[in-house]
Amino acid sequence: MMRWVGGEHVNGELADSRVYNMGVLMGRLHEVATSFVPPTGFVRPIWGAESFKREMTKLERHYECFLSGKGWRTYQAAAEKVVSTKKV
Repeated sequence: MMRWVGGEHVNGELADSRVYNMGVLMGRLHEVATSFVPPTGFVRPIWGAESFKREMTKLERHYECFLSGKGWRTYQAAAEKVVSTKKV
C-alpha cells in the first residue's frame, strides 16, 4: 500500500456513483485488514526518520506530477519539521 501507483488525476467533480464505489472498496479493504494473519517470516516495515528521508528522495523525482515548485518547497519544509521533531 505504500508504493506509487500510476493513474490519471480526476478532472472536475466526482460522480456520486464513483464516490460510493470508492467507499465500498475502502470498506472491503478494512474488512480484509481486520482478518489479516501474517504468514510465517512476515516482517512489517519500520517507519521512522531514515525511511521517511529515503521516501522523500524518491518523491523528489515525481513531485512535478502533482505539485508546483512552490508547493514542493512547502512540502519539503513540512517534511523537515516532521524529521526534526523529537519524540517526547
